[in-house]
Amino acid sequence: MSRLLILSFLSSLLLLSGCGQKKQTIEYENLDSWFSVPLLDKFFSQSALGSFLASPDGQNFKMPPKVKEENARVFFYRPHNTWGEQEWQAPKLYIDGEALFSLKSGGYTWVEIPPGERHIVGRRPMAFIQLIEIFELDLDLQAGQDYYIRYSEDDKLNMSKLLQSGDLYIDKESIQVIPARVGQYDINGTRYYTPGLYLGKKDDFDAYEDTLN
Repeated sequence: MSRLLILSFLSSLLLLSGCGQKKQTIEYENLDSWFSVPLLDKFFSQSALGSFLASPDGQNFKMPPKVKEENARVFFYRPHNTWGEQEWQAPKLYIDGEALFSLKSGGYTWVEIPPGERHIVGRRPMAFIQLIEIFELDLDLQAGQDYYIRYSEDDKLNMSKLLQSGDLYIDKESIQVIPARVGQYDINGTRYYTPGLYLGKKDDFDAYEDTLN
């Protein structure tokens, strides 16, 4: 009987710990805001706490639903490492000059965006000033495709035996653009920490939300 009680208690703890995890959500973000001031946006934006103060506490990677099938999706993830675990502030991601979310050690999130050429930049903050550019990338996103961008300062993924003919693979500075068939497995070691962002038309996002209600 005592063994059954112990097993029951442990099962309850597991259930409670799972209930406390953040579940995936996606939010709308306007890349073409009339309020945008390019020079200010480039260097000033709200900073986010790093993993030292607030580590990712959501679910392990789970493929999210899409708002529109013809859009591209870009998953951003950052494996655990000593450098990242000691950060008080996490680097900030920009797409086409718009500040989006932080890049936390041990975490992942994503954007869904219409296809086309996109300019992607990472900046390291000092308080509210995004002063130091840590990577820059121009990526031509194709309709309906998924992309995986891996950010790590000191632990790049060895792709020498994983690449196949025709793979899209980019290795520069502290990031790697990983083929989707590799990225969807490598990302499993990270956890969700902030909502994915829909960067398409507001009407399409509203129609998607209506289907959920």
